Amino acid sequence: MNQIALTGHISADPVLKKIASGKTVCVFSIADNDGSKASEHVTWFDCEAWERTADVISQYIRKGDQVSLYGRMRQESWKDEAGQNRSKMKLVVSNVTLPKRTASRDEVLSQPVWDSTPVVKMDETEAPF
Repeated sequence: MNQIALTGHISADPVLKKIASGKTVCVFSIADNDGSKASEHVTWFDCEAWERTADVISQYIRKGDQVSLYGRMRQESWKDEAGQNRSKMKLVVSNVTLPKRTASRDEVLSQPVWDSTPVVKMDETEAPF
């Protein structure tokens, strides 16, 4: 069974993309410092979410937010420019726990998201599945 739960801080504002089929995907990464504020060891996790989960993340999550993510790990493979085989693991998010709200943050988030969120058109052949 491939299930994982991660908690960490969003490293940059999530980016919402729309592929040719009309599906949305949100890509972002989180950082985890192994639970110790004094720790210098940080682990970075690349993440993606699809459809409704992608829309929620792009609307409510911002750089620096601490989130808990649930999903499955997927390995991606490709050849780099030198022809070498490369791979990396990515969390495909199925559920997210949103950060706590503050008054000033609620004011910012009450603005329409689709007007300010970058949506990048992708050819369906670029989709990682």
